[in-house]
Amino acid sequence: MIDNHQINLVIGATSLVQPLTGIGQYTLNLAQELSTNPHLIIDYFNGYSWSKTPDVRHSPNIGKTKNFVRQFLPHSYEARRFVQQKAFNLTNNKNKANIYHEPNFLPLEFDGPTVITVHDLSYIRHPEAHPLERVRVMSKFLPSAIEQSSCIIADSNFTKSEIVHEFRIDNNKVHVTHLGKSLNFYPRSKAETQDVLKKYNLNQGKYILAVGTLEPRKNLIQVISAYRLMPAELAQQFPLVIVGVRGWKEAGLLTELEVLLKVKKAHLLGYVSASDLPYLYGGARAFVFPSLYEGFGLPPLEAMACGTPVITSNTSSIPEVVGDAGLMVDIGDVDTMRNYIEKVCEDDAACLQLSAAGIEQASKFSWRECAKQTFDAYLFALNGK
Repeated sequence: MIDNHQINLVIGATSLVQPLTGIGQYTLNLAQELSTNPHLIIDYFNGYSWSKTPDVRHSPNIGKTKNFVRQFLPHSYEARRFVQQKAFNLTNNKNKANIYHEPNFLPLEFDGPTVITVHDLSYIRHPEAHPLERVRVMSKFLPSAIEQSSCIIADSNFTKSEIVHEFRIDNNKVHVTHLGKSLNFYPRSKAETQDVLKKYNLNQGKYILAVGTLEPRKNLIQVISAYRLMPAELAQQFPLVIVGVRGWKEAGLLTELEVLLKVKKAHLLGYVSASDLPYLYGGARAFVFPSLYEGFGLPPLEAMACGTPVITSNTSSIPEVVGDAGLMVDIGDVDTMRNYIEKVCEDDAACLQLSAAGIEQASKFSWRECAKQTFDAYLFALNGK
């Protein structure tokens, strides 16, 4: 049995590459909180080298490089995994780690207790929303990773139930650690947001914000369809502003979005810096998040923390995060989505009520609590209880 006086921990840090994905945000924020735990000595493995700090690497062409390699090297993931395993073994033998946490689903081989974070099972529930290679890799490696791990972390009770049901494992082996929101997300005044909004040619309280990768699972087409049905004057007064990098199968979405872009009913900002994002949340009239499926869903939590009214889908883990503080819409219900957008644009009292409810709901989630629950999962993995 290992007590909690000193634990040598290895954290997988392959997701710490700009621009940070949701898993990258999770890894970075969790690592920063865990680093304050006096019982942990942490080493980070980024795939090919090691660090004592959770460093975010700047690799602007990493996506293009991966796509190029996949095109000309069949089973490129296995080849990359082989090289990473060699690098992992080389230094890990010297570090004598007690435990290994892989925040990005698939762990390397480790001679000791392994903890993995499984954020969702979207590759099973919505395989059409992923590249075929990702579905192949997850289908091949995740079942054995779940079986061999000492403990599995899920972002939500919804995801835990999915894992237990799909893989028929002991309920006690899966620990729920709700995600948190950065302290940078809080309500801001018009004076505080004006400099950032000016950079994007936006006005305080005069746009509806959407944040997420441009891919089918985020279901932005439902919002775009709702905007096409709105009165033109109202849609132009409160245009849809989309923040997010291009993802998988975004061509059809962009074709539909082009109709709104031409008539100034929408703006596509692409990737924005992490430092600008809280101001974009804070300056928005409302936030829309019609995702088909989420293991947690950080954007609605961040929006609520900023006091921004939330309109979101009522599926998967989202009700667990938003509670009664947002307006919930069925997937595919364009009319209700349109009605809710028009409501937040026109009803100041409703906006104030949603804002207050969102701030209260968001206060229930923190990275500090996430780190505390994660540490408890480490102790479970080390001691079996």
